[in-house]
Amino acid sequence: VIIGSGIGGIGTFEKQHKILCEKGPGRVSPFFVPMMISNISAGEIAIKIGAKGPNGVITTACASSTHALGIALKLLQRGDAKIIISGGTEAAISPMALAGFCKMRALSTQNDHPRSAS
Repeated sequence: VIIGSGIGGIGTFEKQHKILCEKGPGRVSPFFVPMMISNISAGEIAIKIGAKGPNGVITTACASSTHALGIALKLLQRGDAKIIISGGTEAAISPMALAGFCKMRALSTQNDHPRSAS
């Protein structure tokens, strides 16, 4: 299982940071790190389907999914695996992520016509 993820669990990071600031470190979830790290997605897929063999997440920003597919192809070509599940996942829809993308001017301003925004 080779998955691409541009940034990982930024929403989880934001929620846990708020808890840290408001309630202190003792209230941060013990699952914070496993919920935040991007490689958990490939691990969960592998566990769910019982996959053995190469497993990882590629985090190379917007190219992550394409990069994951390329690595999956190389694993197949080299004979390191007979079957690979590959693709991408992302959910960077949070106040901090949106603010960052807005400041970079990386989001469409054509909000009245979503079909023509991309």
